[in-house]
Amino acid sequence: MAKNSSVVRCALCWLATAFFGLLELADLWRLFALLPDVLRYGYDWEAGYNLRLAEDFEIARALAVVLGVPLLFLLPLSILYTRALPKRSRLTVGCAVGWPVAAVLALFECANGVYLVERIPKLIGPSVEPYLVENCREAAVMMAVTGVPFLLTLALAVYCTSNIRKRGKSREHAMPDRW
Repeated sequence: MAKNSSVVRCALCWLATAFFGLLELADLWRLFALLPDVLRYGYDWEAGYNLRLAEDFEIARALAVVLGVPLLFLLPLSILYTRALPKRSRLTVGCAVGWPVAAVLALFECANGVYLVERIPKLIGPSVEPYLVENCREAAVMMAVTGVPFLLTLALAVYCTSNIRKRGKSREHAMPDRW
């Protein structure tokens, strides 16, 4: 029973790490999207110009710090829990964490892909609005940025699933026929 609780604890810790990692990634994306405007236009709380930009930038900075603390705590904890597990249990945790995270990242990829596909006729048309081009460019970059962790997580989930099945089949053949 203790073995199952350690697997569950490890899987939950990795899921929490993935959750805070995705939130941190989204917040950093927002922070870096605001950074060119801050560098170009600047803001000054005392003079009172660009206050909306200043407020958005300060909120994004504060969220990056607030979300980074649990992420920096959970990531080493997850690694320690994983190292304490036997190989079979590590594969189980890899499956339990890899598939849900890959599904969430696939939803992000699909949402950005649908956005781009819907906007392609407007981009090809004779009069293209500049904000539409910028939005499509940002969606394409988000697809590329999300695609790398998606492919890595999907590869991890497939690897863990295939190795669990291999180990399970080899154990079935190794069982004695004393029944």
